[in-house]
Amino acid sequence: MLVKFSCFFHFIFSVITCYEDYFALNWIGRASGEVNMSLSGVVKFASKTEKLVQNEVILQLMDSFSNPVLSMQSKLKLEIDSINKSDFTIGAFMDNNDGSYRGQYMIKNVGSYELCVLFNGNYLLPCPCDINAYSSK
Repeated sequence: MLVKFSCFFHFIFSVITCYEDYFALNWIGRASGEVNMSLSGVVKFASKTEKLVQNEVILQLMDSFSNPVLSMQSKLKLEIDSINKSDFTIGAFMDNNDGSYRGQYMIKNVGSYELCVLFNGNYLLPCPCDINAYSSK
């Protein structure tokens, strides 16, 4: 009976260990403090802007436990594209110390643009963010 109990205990322990490994990899997906792309993204941008005016895009980085992730500004990149290949200026991202980041840009010509933010080479949603630049005159 002791052998059967020992085998049963070993089996239960193995199942629990496998379940813990599965849960860690598939449910949580990432450790605390690591950016979860499905919980992170662009939260504010101007869909209409005047040309030659400094604008900003705000994004939020969260981990799998919905905690804010700080000090990741060096891994953020802003991409802007336009149909007419107009000119624009892109600034660096600033950490707001609450998991949100502010990126600045200025569009120099009237037209339609698409803005995307990348974290570590991966696009944050929504992407693209459509922007229309107009003239004040």
